[in-house]
Amino acid sequence: MRPFARSIPQLVLALMVRFCINMSVGVQIQLGAEMLPTGLRAMGTSLIHITLYVATAISPFVVYSGRIWHGLPLIILAVLGLVGGGASLLLPETKGKPMPQTIADGEQLIRENTLYGKPEKEQQETDVIFLENKTSIEFG
Repeated sequence: MRPFARSIPQLVLALMVRFCINMSVGVQIQLGAEMLPTGLRAMGTSLIHITLYVATAISPFVVYSGRIWHGLPLIILAVLGLVGGGASLLLPETKGKPMPQTIADGEQLIRENTLYGKPEKEQQETDVIFLENKTSIEFG
């Protein structure tokens, strides 16, 4: 295969990846401002922007880590993607619920939901039933 013919698929994939990165950055900026409660909107949006600037500053080091080992940049990006996807599992489920408008609303939303959207209330109810069935409680 000629070098020019081999570079066309690489160019197409690089353009597709760049497009996807630009779209994800746009989504972060848009949804960050929409989803954050009013009291935290300015601070949260600035945190998103700072994170994007840090990622932009670090990206050349990730690209040039390929000089150490050819597959290292792909492994770094895969690990970051898996960590980000795993962290998203810790977010509370908000389908069909109103978005929090205050910090107290956000705290209540987090208190009511745990991993995978399972409500904490079920766990608290079983703890109360267990304590009610104890006949005596000794202190100290």
